[in-house]
Amino acid sequence: MYETSVRKLQEGDVLAKPIVGINGMMILGQGTQLTPYYIKRLIERGVNKVHIEQERVTKPAIKTGYQMPRRNRDFIYKAVMARVNTFMTNSVELSTWKQARLEHLLRQAIVDILAQPKAVELLFSLYEYDPYLFAHSLNVAIWSGLMGMERAYNSAQMLELTLGALLFDIGMTQMPVDIVQSDGMLSEDQWLKMKEHTSIGYHIMLGVEGMPQLSAECALQHHERFDGSGYPQRLPGRGITEYAQIVALADCYDALISSRRHRGAYKVQEAIEFMFAAGNYYFDAELIRDFLKPIIAYPLSSILTLSSGQIGVVSSYRSAMAHRPVVRIIRESNGNAVITPYELDLASACNITVVSCTCTA
Repeated sequence: MYETSVRKLQEGDVLAKPIVGINGMMILGQGTQLTPYYIKRLIERGVNKVHIEQERVTKPAIKTGYQMPRRNRDFIYKAVMARVNTFMTNSVELSTWKQARLEHLLRQAIVDILAQPKAVELLFSLYEYDPYLFAHSLNVAIWSGLMGMERAYNSAQMLELTLGALLFDIGMTQMPVDIVQSDGMLSEDQWLKMKEHTSIGYHIMLGVEGMPQLSAECALQHHERFDGSGYPQRLPGRGITEYAQIVALADCYDALISSRRHRGAYKVQEAIEFMFAAGNYYFDAELIRDFLKPIIAYPLSSILTLSSGQIGVVSSYRSAMAHRPVVRIIRESNGNAVITPYELDLASACNITVVSCTCTA
């Protein structure tokens, strides 16, 4: 073991000691075989010196099979399960049985994924590159897992889908930080560079021994669109794998309801309207309906003000259109209270929209 300058590192050098960032989080663990990407990131993070082993490894990094520090695995596991708990409480309307089922399926998939050191390494590199991107990937994995459960995927399919969803944006770690974190419009050259992240991510994932092809294709195809207008291959409709279509849906929806660097978050109902409008253009309309079924747009007992001037209380849902509930009208458009409240199904009254919502809980 000896200490050396980061700028003197070469591909194949092996860390003799872990590297810890100023926030106390592990950057790279002991035994990590360095790649050009890792060396570049260490320089960018201001690391000056590291300890490496005497012998340099000459075989490809994906073959080393080193033991990822438990701290990294535990961090990712806790982050995922904490997000699952928040998700169950705030994002969807599921029966107790379905909640337990989804948590079990996701926990099983995550445990299997975290048993693969290279997958842990990639996930942790995603976190180190951009915590927002890491959090977004967790959300996409959970939304995708919910869709997999609704489509009765078995445990093997759930593992493939969850793995693909967690790492679908891993190619972003190879993009210049100034492009990824840009607050404004990208130039044409920057946009062309950004679009490369799909192919790069695909090859990164395929470089992991044992990586399912279908999981890797989530990285390659998540920007393809149902009408063939996407990238990188302009694949139409059924040419896009179902896993990739699900991940693309989850990616789009979570991006809409989350604050971004250049805008605030959309309201859930606004995001749902966008998703339905994208049916058979951006995404398969049937998959959109399945995806949106359990999403809480207007919780039961919420008070809605309608475009007709009427006011009512959300009483139930009679269709798969989560943003068009059944409303019990309690006040007419003229301001008069309704003596005998009656129900209005917004799924049938397409000319009436929701102006505002007040949650009573």
